[in-house]
Amino acid sequence: MKIIPVACLEDNYAYLIVDESNKSAAAVDPVEPEKVLAAAAEVGVRIDCVLTTHHHWDHAGGNEKMAQSVPGIKVYGGSLDNVKGCTDQVENGTKLSLGKDIEILCLHTPCHTKGHISYYVTSKEEEDPAVFTGDTLFIAGCGRFFEGTAEQMYQSLCVTLGSLPKPTQVYCGHEYTVKNLKFILTVEPDNEKVKQKLEWAQKQREANQPTIPSTIGEEFETNTFMRVDLPEIQAKFGAKSPVEALREVRKTKDNWKRTFGVVGVTLNGWEDEPANWLKPSCRPGMTSLGGANGPNSTAAGLLALPFFFPGLAAVTPAFAPPPSSPALVTAGF
Repeated sequence: MKIIPVACLEDNYAYLIVDESNKSAAAVDPVEPEKVLAAAAEVGVRIDCVLTTHHHWDHAGGNEKMAQSVPGIKVYGGSLDNVKGCTDQVENGTKLSLGKDIEILCLHTPCHTKGHISYYVTSKEEEDPAVFTGDTLFIAGCGRFFEGTAEQMYQSLCVTLGSLPKPTQVYCGHEYTVKNLKFILTVEPDNEKVKQKLEWAQKQREANQPTIPSTIGEEFETNTFMRVDLPEIQAKFGAKSPVEALREVRKTKDNWKRTFGVVGVTLNGWEDEPANWLKPSCRPGMTSLGGANGPNSTAAGLLALPFFFPGLAAVTPAFAPPPSSPALVTAGF
């Protein structure tokens, strides 16, 4: 089994999972199909299927173009998510095969979206397994609770993903590692493993290298969101249960502030997740906050962030979409 990361958009990762015995591959979240197809051609493999983690545009937005480029390709997505271009819905426990040697187990990991699927991949060869976690588990972080609860995220992170073998390699949907670890240090300032991993991650990024994969074992050592079973973590937040602690850690992260010098505003909690900012809506001429998660605004007008939008402080001034790109606005934060 070979795994090939493909950097997409501003900080997304798509992946190719390759069965080297017969040169077949699965594409995970191929939001920029041209890049994914080029990566497949470079190593001489054919893409047999698409594995979609969830419905957000920056993960599922390339599905239809992939289907046009590879006629007859199967596009998998969670049955509880409205995944664009999906041809075959999967449930928790659905098993898929790739080539001769690779088995894929679909794991329902809801909260970021209600139908989010993580894909646990094993090979008949004696190799460490891998899991593709989309926006549920990041290295040293987790996704926002857009469509679910702390109870669901605890089940997804600490029970479902946490029960996988410790050497399981974690391939997440975004390159957020440095910022996530900086936050973790504000919560666990004495965690030496976090300090070491942050130093390593910073060197990786300075060299323009990815910080994936992590492992499930490493996440239990360095990711506070997966350490909420520990009494000392619960005590830091005055929590009486792991779920309560997880809720408070996420709330703290949501309110972790950073000032964006480019536009001169302070945004609560979006510092770590720039890819969940402005994205193209499914409707032409519109922009959308967080894919399916936020309000739309016509590209011709000002985009103001309403007071009721979760996790955001009051923001001034409003953003004006650039006239040169009416249908697509991206924020380079």
